[in-house]
Amino acid sequence: MKIYMLGPTWPYRGGISHYTTLLFRALKKEHSVTLGAVKRQYPMWLYPGQTDKDLSQVKLAEPGVDYLLDSMNPLSWFRVIRHIHKHRPDVVIIPWWVSFWTLPYWVICAGIKTMKTPKIVFICHNVVEHESSRIGQFCTRLVLRMGDYFVAHSKEVRESLLYLVPGAKVLVRAHPSYDFFKSDSGRREQERLRLGFAPEHIVLMFFGFVRKYKGVPVLLTAMKTLAAEHPNIRLLLAGEAWHEEEDIIQKQIAEFGLHSVVIRKNEYIVNEEVEKLYTAADIAVFPYTSATGSGALQVALAMEKPVIASNLSCFAEIVSDGETGFLTLPGDAEALVNAVNKFLINGALNTALVGKMHWQIMELNKKYSWDGMAAAITGLIEK
Repeated sequence: MKIYMLGPTWPYRGGISHYTTLLFRALKKEHSVTLGAVKRQYPMWLYPGQTDKDLSQVKLAEPGVDYLLDSMNPLSWFRVIRHIHKHRPDVVIIPWWVSFWTLPYWVICAGIKTMKTPKIVFICHNVVEHESSRIGQFCTRLVLRMGDYFVAHSKEVRESLLYLVPGAKVLVRAHPSYDFFKSDSGRREQERLRLGFAPEHIVLMFFGFVRKYKGVPVLLTAMKTLAAEHPNIRLLLAGEAWHEEEDIIQKQIAEFGLHSVVIRKNEYIVNEEVEKLYTAADIAVFPYTSATGSGALQVALAMEKPVIASNLSCFAEIVSDGETGFLTLPGDAEALVNAVNKFLINGALNTALVGKMHWQIMELNKKYSWDGMAAAITGLIEK
């Protein structure tokens, strides 16, 4: 099968770029694949983070990439169309995650539709992004209605998609594992010492961009109670905060007296640092108040860490309560405290429970390969 992929890859950072790269790598094993990559994502005045470039020393990159698409240059959109016409693919795979891309994607899809052969497959990371407006929903509908097939990583995303595109042909398949972070080189004692943790500390970890819907204020409220009950509890809060979120975090840390309890890393976590941080942690925490999917969850599972996650459908479809972690009520700090306490015996970590979950997580990870995702997508088209 001849496949054309469109989307961000290295040198851009973040989950969408990683996803595009790893899917490209997997598809190339069995098919002829061209990646028309993004050469500019967002104007810097619009991007809320420090930079959208990946500063990792350990790069996640694949050879054979054509950098063509500039979000702000319409001439590049037509350059992409000509490139697709030149390669004459059977299918074009496009990621969808934010309505900022409405205009270039609509123009490119219109250009694809002038060809008879290619089918358009949208990988729907979000159907409508978080904190979306009606305009965002309109833009999403405008673009996605041009798709022939869709991939959703949760049933909730599928339902949102069918609301906007009735009758859409949707493959629901869990997000693959980000096991490329794992090198088995992490040294637990060394990393805990580097971060300031003592051997007796029980370390919870939040990992990823900090945004309103991810429930960090709820987590910090729970940490106030946990720190009072268990002086050996610590929180590693790792990820760049957007907008005013860091002010809220620092205000809560000061108000609750958590300066000695919370280790804050307000930065994008480069690739080589991810495994080191997870090596130091005992439990990964996802206190989201809403979500339609999470690549960060698959990072935690790839690192073989038990999780505490809000009982949202995208988490409940993957996390088996009591087996690979615990599910808790979204937005409920007391329920989060209770979930953490399930991992403890007499104030210490229940190593037998964690060990049992570790083996179950290893078995779970076998389901989430990139080769499996690639085969599922091509199988959808072949059917």
